[in-house]
Amino acid sequence: MTIGAVRDLVMRLNVSTGALAALGVALEKQVRGVPLDPAIKTEIDHVLAALEATEMLDGVDPAELKPVLAEIRMTLLLDAKLLLCPTSGGWAHTEAEILQSTGEASAAFPFLLKQTIAPRLEGLAKRLESPRRGVSRRGCWCRRSFYRDGAPVAVTSRSRHRSLAAGPGHRARKREDGRAPHADRVARAGGAGALRYAGL
Repeated sequence: MTIGAVRDLVMRLNVSTGALAALGVALEKQVRGVPLDPAIKTEIDHVLAALEATEMLDGVDPAELKPVLAEIRMTLLLDAKLLLCPTSGGWAHTEAEILQSTGEASAAFPFLLKQTIAPRLEGLAKRLESPRRGVSRRGCWCRRSFYRDGAPVAVTSRSRHRSLAAGPGHRARKREDGRAPHADRVARAGGAGALRYAGL
C-alpha cells in the first residue's frame, strides 16, 4: 500500500468520524434544548442534509435520544483514549466523562432487552410484562433462567453487571479477554450491541 492509499483511507474515515460528531451535536440540541451558535448550526445542517437525516430527529422523544447521544460520546471518548494511550486492555477507565457517558448509554438497555432480546428468549417477554417483572425487593433484576432452543440462558442482575468492573478480589471475575463469563450468551441473544449496553 502506498502513502497515497493510506491518506485516502484516513480521509474517508475522517468524514465518518466528523459526521458522527456532527450528529451528536444535533442530538445534544434536541436532548438539552440548548440553541447552537448560528455558524455551527449551519454546518451541522449541511452535514445532516448530506446524511439525509434532516428530518430524522423530528418527533423523537428526547428521553430516547439521550442514551444515543451518550453512546456517541462514549465511542468518541474511548477511541480518543485508545489513540492517546494504547497501553491497557479491558475496562479500567476512571475518567468522569467516560463513566458518565457509559452510564447514560446503558439506560437504553431496558428498551433493547424488551424489543430485541426478549422476543428471542422463551418466557422472558411474558415475565417482563408481569406486574413484578422479576424485580426483587431491592429493586435489582433477579438472576433467572429462560430457555432458547431448549437450552437455559441466564439473565443476570444489574448489580452483577456493575460488579464486573469491581476489580481483583470480587467474586465476579472477567475472562482473560476482558469480557464477562456470560458475555457470549448475551451476544447470541441480542447481538454485539447488547454487549455494549450491558457493559460487557
